[in-house]
Amino acid sequence: MASGGKPKLTGYTGDSTKETQAEKKQAEKQLFTYEQLNSTPPTWLKGTARSEWNRLVPLLKKDSAISELDRNTLISYCNTSALIIDCQKEINKAGAFTDDGKKTNFLITQQQAQRDLKGFATSLGLTIESRVKLEYSKAKNTTPDDKFKELLA
Repeated sequence: MASGGKPKLTGYTGDSTKETQAEKKQAEKQLFTYEQLNSTPPTWLKGTARSEWNRLVPLLKKDSAISELDRNTLISYCNTSALIIDCQKEINKAGAFTDDGKKTNFLITQQQAQRDLKGFATSLGLTIESRVKLEYSKAKNTTPDDKFKELLA
């Protein structure tokens, strides 16, 4: 998410012409026409998952085009985040490995949840990689025009 501004699309690579820049700007505007995400968490979302929802929603609504279409992805992210924490609590109590050196079910579950969480986070723009792409695109769109390049086009 771009701090203080709207995110930029990153699908187009290569030199951008005025036409492609205009198309990108139109597509970016369209992202903000979808129904806005309802800030109220689902009633059945409890504990740590609900806390994560309440932490993330204001941040997402501030700088991204999050909408009701993203609701289930956000719910999945929050539930998975809570699962990772719950597993860690159990690992802290009993350890990550059994007496015969095998991973505990809590460690196995936590590792899978961490992989799942990264996918949800990327979809929502919560990873450093996804934010770098947004910022790169933003910087690329704000570079000064090359008058000579325009003449050649």
